[in-house]
Amino acid sequence: MAKKVNLKNINIDNGELNPVTIGYLNNRKKGPFLMIFVFAILIALLYYMPQVSNYINQYINPSAYQDNSINNNTKAEEKGVIKELKSTTTINVSNKVFSDFILNNTNITFKISDTNSLDNYYLITYDNSKTMLETLPITSNGQVLISKNNVSYIAIDIIENYVDKTEKESDLVSCVKDADKYEYTFEEDKLVSVKYEIEMTKSSLNESSYNENYEKFSTESGSVSPNGITTEISTTNENGVEGFIFIRTINLKEASMVSVNDENAFSYEALKDDVLNVMNDKGYTCN
Repeated sequence: MAKKVNLKNINIDNGELNPVTIGYLNNRKKGPFLMIFVFAILIALLYYMPQVSNYINQYINPSAYQDNSINNNTKAEEKGVIKELKSTTTINVSNKVFSDFILNNTNITFKISDTNSLDNYYLITYDNSKTMLETLPITSNGQVLISKNNVSYIAIDIIENYVDKTEKESDLVSCVKDADKYEYTFEEDKLVSVKYEIEMTKSSLNESSYNENYEKFSTESGSVSPNGITTEISTTNENGVEGFIFIRTINLKEASMVSVNDENAFSYEALKDDVLNVMNDKGYTCN
């Protein structure tokens, strides 16, 4: 917008030259706009001050700036942090990086950036609800054996003087009836394994019955056993009397009940009192 000019009436004097005002410029003050402009500059300076300061520091002392940048980029400590178990997961614990996790049926494998001094490093497994399953020591081969394969999450921790609290107190009970003997192993009063043993001699049976039993147990011992079941048979000869001992051991944590084929085996984690009550009712003496 053009500025307004005010002119004055001028009297011309032919006398001595003197300064004469011929007009003045009417310029309205722009105070509010000037204040807004100044505040905008101040706000911009405050906003960009960290960047400007950083730039100045880098220019004045580049080596210190570089060291600080490296420290800021170091991966955060993840000791004891629960993470999903997958191949892309990485865990940094005391500058050891664990990566490339693979879950198999019986183990978890992974890579370790530094395999020195792993004595107190443990891998902790969790199910899909993040309930802890096992605490397993880590060795330089990058592999831990697991007994529970429903692992969904993991963590890595450093534990001094670790005591395995998952170990359960074992209790062995024998039940005997005639030539049959069963040994039941319980952990916290829950059944985990069964060992069946039978010993026969020709003096205790007629020859045909003896041969029939020997053939039956020899066939079972010689066949391929299902997972969790082992069998063995050995011959005896005491004082000239021929005999044999047959042993079947069943790890109920691994064995399928369909493949056990023994009515006195019971199911995994059957209660101790229930097992003993049944065996006593069948005429076995248990102690």
